[in-house]
Amino acid sequence: MSDNIYLCSYEATSSWKSRSLAKELVTGAVASVFLGFGSLFLLLASGVYV
Repeated sequence: MSDNIYLCSYEATSSWKSRSLAKELVTGAVASVFLGFGSLFLLLASGVYV
């Protein structure tokens, strides 16, 4: 959750020239990993075995 807040605040407050593609890709990758694990454990907790 904090990665999404960080990414949104980073995108909203940084100017176009000061943005770093590497920082955005790393933050997006970390957020997608956490989203994937969260979805997996939510499905397992609700009884859907994947």
